[in-house]
Amino acid sequence: MKTTLRRQLNNALAAVPSYGNSVPIGTILNMVNLCGLTAIQEDGTPWSGFLCGDVGSCSIQLFNEAEKKVEKVALQIQWWGPHHLGRPGVWETNCYIL
Repeated sequence: MKTTLRRQLNNALAAVPSYGNSVPIGTILNMVNLCGLTAIQEDGTPWSGFLCGDVGSCSIQLFNEAEKKVEKVALQIQWWGPHHLGRPGVWETNCYIL
């Protein structure tokens, strides 16, 4: 992934609120799409799924639409839920590109 694209995406992801009443997966994936990338599954199809657990992390592959290739970097998402934070109804989310 070109440095400028990585910086653009990380800056977009930095705008995703860190705290909220859920993990904002829709917002995160919209930021990825706005940068010309698509989150994909292992078989190359668009990513679909759900995130579960009070504490977790996932790594999602990215497809570069302009260059028609799978990037060698991945979207990293971590989350911590209300039970872990000790704050009812509050989720903390962290997302970035390595």
